Amino acid sequence: MAELSWLYWLTFDRLSGAETVTAPTLFVHGDGCVFPDNVHSLASRMPCAELVWGEGSQIDFYDQEPQVTMAVEAAVRHLGSYLSATFQV
Repeated sequence: MAELSWLYWLTFDRLSGAETVTAPTLFVHGDGCVFPDNVHSLASRMPCAELVWGEGSQIDFYDQEPQVTMAVEAAVRHLGSYLSATFQV
């Protein structure tokens, strides 16, 4: 991440439109990840948000068991509940 982008990233208002997001949204996160309180806050304000909480650090969710399996299983459940009946894994 380029240093020049930090100002925009750190000052971005992620909550101003949260209540207007109607698209089903899945968050997979954990206490060891970046800004866990922010994710809780955002998800609680979104009407169609699902929050799946796991154990591990930020990097664990990229390529480690059991975090990746948990995230994939959550995504399959989430997508399966919103896509047509023809969706199969």
